Amino acid sequence: MQRKRNVVIVLLLFMALSLFASHLLVRHPGELAIYFLDLEVSETAEDKSGDATILISPEGQVMLLDCGHPESAPQVLAALNALGVEEIDIFVASHPHIDHIGAFPAIAASFPIHQMYRSALEYPTNTNQAALMAAEANQIPTTILAEGDSFSFGGSIKVAVFNPPREIVYPKNYPDNSTQFVNNHSLALQFQYGSSTA
Repeated sequence: MQRKRNVVIVLLLFMALSLFASHLLVRHPGELAIYFLDLEVSETAEDKSGDATILISPEGQVMLLDCGHPESAPQVLAALNALGVEEIDIFVASHPHIDHIGAFPAIAASFPIHQMYRSALEYPTNTNQAALMAAEANQIPTTILAEGDSFSFGGSIKVAVFNPPREIVYPKNYPDNSTQFVNNHSLALQFQYGSSTA
C-alpha cells in the first residue's frame, strides 16, 4: 500500500513539474522555433518516456515529431496548450516504438491533425495498431515516406528524407528481437531553412 501511495505521489510530482515547465514555453512569431520536450514516465513503466519535439514554422505552422509514451500524453498536451497550439499541421512518426507513438491516440483526440507522415515499416504491436486506428478514426491523411522523398513545412522550410530505404527487408522471425532493426529504419529527416540545415 505504501509503495502504491509513493507511486501516486511521484506521478503527481511529475505532472506538476511538467505543467510548471510548460508555462515556461514561449512562442516566437516570425521565427522557426523548436521545442524538445523533457518527458517523464512513472517508475512502474516498463518503457522509456521517449521523444517528442514541437516545431513551429515562421508562418505559424505546427509540426509534432513523435509524441512519447502513452503516460507522457498529458505532458505533450500541456506543452502544446502552453504554446497556444490549436491544430497540428504535420505529425511525424519517426518509428513505431511505444516511446515514440504511444501518446498519439490522445494527441489525435485532442487536436485536429492535417497530415501524418510515417515509414512503411510494419510493426504488429497493440501500440502501433492503436496509433494507426487513431489516424483512421480521425480521418488524418497519411503519407508513407522513404529515402529520396521530401516535403515542405510552411513556406520556407524543406524537409528531405534520408531513411529508411524504399525496400525494407525484414529479418527472419520478425518482430522478435527487432528493437535495433526498428530503430535503424526510423525516418531520418534533414530540415533546410534558408542557408541552415539540420
